Amino acid sequence: MPSLIIKNAKLLDTQAAELRAGASLRIEDDKIVDVAEDGRELTTDADSRILDAEGRTLMPGLIDAHVHPAITTLDLASMARRQPSWIAIETKFILEGMLRRGFTTVRDAGGLDAGIPIAIERGLIRGPRIFRSGRVLSQTGGHGDLDPISEHPQLCACSIRTSAFSHIADGVDAV
Repeated sequence: MPSLIIKNAKLLDTQAAELRAGASLRIEDDKIVDVAEDGRELTTDADSRILDAEGRTLMPGLIDAHVHPAITTLDLASMARRQPSWIAIETKFILEGMLRRGFTTVRDAGGLDAGIPIAIERGLIRGPRIFRSGRVLSQTGGHGDLDPISEHPQLCACSIRTSAFSHIADGVDAV
């Protein structure tokens, strides 16, 4: 794969907390392999792609350590009635938006199944790298309980109810 040269950029150095103008970077196989500063040019070959950043800022990717990309609406009761395929399609668009906003890594804090990160790894959809937490652990009536109140069992620590999003566990023994 040919290298990509990004020239004429402001480089955010997070270690020094400085923004350095006139930087160029060489990227090979999705990794930065060379950085030139103070207007110094990087050597190129015939296969190199050159992108002029026109003074825009280059910075490390952002990390969000608490996201729920598979919660595609705040109407949580409707989430329980949605088809998994529909949620997956909506999740794809949410993750693509996160990537466009600069988030290259996210930690799903609950609800995302393993298929979406696999689809990203295989290039089927675009999105940030995902660290998955699995299902949310909640109590009856808590933020992870999407069942209608009429379907709630007697409150006891005798069972765990599981949905695509959460495990509902009441009491020490169930947890």
